[in-house]
Amino acid sequence: MKSVEESYCEIHHCDGPQFSRSVFWTCLHRRAWPLALLLGGFGSRFFAADRVLIVAMGKATLLRQVHEEVRYFATAPNSQGWLRGTLKFRVSTRRMINLASAQLFLVEIAQARRAATARPSPPPDCAASVEPFVAAQPASAPAIDSPAGLTV
Repeated sequence: MKSVEESYCEIHHCDGPQFSRSVFWTCLHRRAWPLALLLGGFGSRFFAADRVLIVAMGKATLLRQVHEEVRYFATAPNSQGWLRGTLKFRVSTRRMINLASAQLFLVEIAQARRAATARPSPPPDCAASVEPFVAAQPASAPAIDSPAGLTV
């Protein structure tokens, strides 16, 4: 099963470091952008906890795992404080859950489509097992009349 990061990068044509940076700016509260740029942006020490959450979310293959990481993030000591709590100067956990949910849902849809379009392959010796029955049939079988008067 694909992780959130693999699914996201497949759709957005990016790699690991670009994934973290893209998710950071996508999920950061909009009102925090100017101050985030002043503090050094994505690489700032202030956002270390956010980067850890993004990496953990990227490795998740189930939405339950994302929820567990978000719960841990909310209670971690380095993600507390007035700036993070009151002013919401952090990534939005709701946006992260929505993003992960969308990526994992797309993976499930792709898997379902592949399963629906995949044709089961016959066993390798199928032709050999049918051949004796075909050879045993008479060359011209008599026509069978159906009750409707049609010849089958």
